[in-house]
Amino acid sequence: MIELLLSIWNLVPEALQILLVIILKIVVIAVPIMLAVAYITLAERKVITYRA
Repeated sequence: MIELLLSIWNLVPEALQILLVIILKIVVIAVPIMLAVAYITLAERKVITYRA
């Protein structure tokens, strides 16, 4: 399975490989931050409604 993925990856031009790696790194950093903000907002709203 890994050999198949590597052979497909090697068919992709090098410039596109670099672009895909950069996009993947951005997604790996951005998604947890967005989820954290969403959960903090949810918790904040629950605290506000609990006090009211």
